[in-house]
Amino acid sequence: MTTKLLTEIEAAELLATKPSTLRFWRWKGEGPNFCRIGSKNIRYKKSEIEKFIAEAEQNHPSEKREV
Repeated sequence: MTTKLLTEIEAAELLATKPSTLRFWRWKGEGPNFCRIGSKNIRYKKSEIEKFIAEAEQNHPSEKREV
């Protein structure tokens, strides 16, 4: 089984954010888990992006309004 690795740009698109935001999160030690391939190449497992989104949804449930 091959694990799909996403580039920083692809990961940012899935998260509807900018690559610079992912860089900032990495610098702060936040955001989705990533792997460094060699000295410069950052990659994200698609499953880690999905996990990050699911955790964010659990931590910030949407507010339901009564109509």
